[in-house]
Amino acid sequence: MNPLGVTTLTAAILLEICGQLCMKRAMSQPVESFRDALRRVCTNHWLQVGISAFLIEAVFWTWTLYLVPLNIAFPMGSLCFAGVAVGAAYFLHEPISRIRWLGIAMILLGVVLLGVRL
Repeated sequence: MNPLGVTTLTAAILLEICGQLCMKRAMSQPVESFRDALRRVCTNHWLQVGISAFLIEAVFWTWTLYLVPLNIAFPMGSLCFAGVAVGAAYFLHEPISRIRWLGIAMILLGVVLLGVRL
């Protein structure tokens, strides 16, 4: 994988993680109605950052798909799952059970195996 492909893939993953964490932070209170949801989009900075992160991520992911074979890029994108779980524990103080830590470790092992050239 070329360095630019690694860079665009890393940016897409980090933006996905950022977007997920910001959206979760923004939605700490229930939405009462569609009007309430629209008001939140216009006033909640966490939600605005989350939506922006997703939009920018789409550009980086599209660029990644041009540079990296899909059979490598898509499984590597699973790092988002691990990153969101760890980020939720660190920033949102959500607990992670031992079995979930094992799942995160398995995702990381899978990504390492993808990087091994046979």
